[in-house]
Amino acid sequence: MVGVKLLLLIALGQVPGEQADADDLVSRLGANRYADREAASLALERLGRPALHALRSARGSRDPEVRNRATGLVQKIEGSLLTQPTRIRLDFQRAPLTDVVRSLGQQAGFKVALYPDNLAKWKYQKVTLKEPEPVTFWKAVDLLCDAALLQHDARLHGTGGPREPTFALTDGTTRILTPNSDLGPFRVSLLGVHYQRDLNYGAQGFGGAGGFGPPGGVPRPARPQPPPRGRINPISSVQFTAQLLVTAEPRLFISQNGPLQLVEAVDNRGNSLAAPAPGGPVMNRFAGYFGVTGGSVIQLHAPLHRPAAPGETIKKFRGTIPLSVSSRGPDPLVVPLGQGMGKRFANEDVEVTAHGIRALPNARQIVLELSVKSNERPGPAETGDSDAFGDVYRADTPRQQLEIVDSRGQLVSWFPSGIDSDTSRLSLTLMNLPANCSLKELRYYTLTRTTVNLPFEFTDIPMP
Repeated sequence: MVGVKLLLLIALGQVPGEQADADDLVSRLGANRYADREAASLALERLGRPALHALRSARGSRDPEVRNRATGLVQKIEGSLLTQPTRIRLDFQRAPLTDVVRSLGQQAGFKVALYPDNLAKWKYQKVTLKEPEPVTFWKAVDLLCDAALLQHDARLHGTGGPREPTFALTDGTTRILTPNSDLGPFRVSLLGVHYQRDLNYGAQGFGGAGGFGPPGGVPRPARPQPPPRGRINPISSVQFTAQLLVTAEPRLFISQNGPLQLVEAVDNRGNSLAAPAPGGPVMNRFAGYFGVTGGSVIQLHAPLHRPAAPGETIKKFRGTIPLSVSSRGPDPLVVPLGQGMGKRFANEDVEVTAHGIRALPNARQIVLELSVKSNERPGPAETGDSDAFGDVYRADTPRQQLEIVDSRGQLVSWFPSGIDSDTSRLSLTLMNLPANCSLKELRYYTLTRTTVNLPFEFTDIPMP
């Protein structure tokens, strides 16, 4: 009866909310009746963030039903929260620009900086910004840029320091606005539409990215029959693409999780601009504040078809971009790299052991050997140990999760130089460590992950 009542509340949109006891709902995840277990799961999912503490504790339950449901619900709720936009309150009356930027960063939970920080105008510029309700992060950025003549340049992500999430704002006196399509914490910008037609007279003997033929990625026309002697026979190639930039709030790390799907592309004459589906494998693109690149940014191209008699504008251009999204948890597992060598350190998510440090001969580099094992209990279809970097190892993942700090408190540059998934051992090569400096600690951050099909739409774009 309890389960039926909970299902009725959810169906009516009356989520128990604050009056619901998360601990009581978690206990019902192991109820005898399937309907009661399902009802408790749905109620906890609708409860959202307030249910996370009880659910995280339940991941250690002896009851496999409670354990598996709690683990799945934690992942689902955290993933849902991951794709919610940060909300910013704007209530400033002739406030110093530096104070407004600082407040924006404090509310967003990551560093927002003026670049370069020594520009004279930053010291005396005042800003008035008032909104009756909190706005999304991207809306707040647009309003601030309009009010203070600033611009956001994705190429300057990470200027605050090594692997530090930083959102840079620069002088926008001469800024050029780009069409944007926002959803939650994501922004898709249309950087441009590119059209180029080439006639290659000597392309038969050359080709590829380094020759005179069609550039890499553009299909090569079939080789024509040899022309009659003395006739010119050029090969024609056409490039028609839209250049897109996907930017996430700096708290997020994003990577492309499949090919861009073009839903609709038409000009003002009704011509279809959709190109034939490309063949071959999809090249995933990665970016992230915690890796070697500048920010949570992906740049990609959408191939288009240019009709024989195109219109003056692209009337509608819309599609979806599959993304993998992740973010660091707030409390890392800390492994001291002095007396802690050879010891096992663990939290509810992971076990980390630093096995040893060795210097490379004839190089100013050292190698740190460690093992990282997930503490998640195996489900019905899982056996054995799993590494803590996900089911499919990606070269970018350790960079998000691992930091190494020296005795000065500075982050040490490194790159993964070896991995053995069978033993969960990982080798990190450390670079540029000063001679009078030692390693202090390693930090392992648990990641929250989810996937999303990010939609975008642009209208009335001039045709090149």
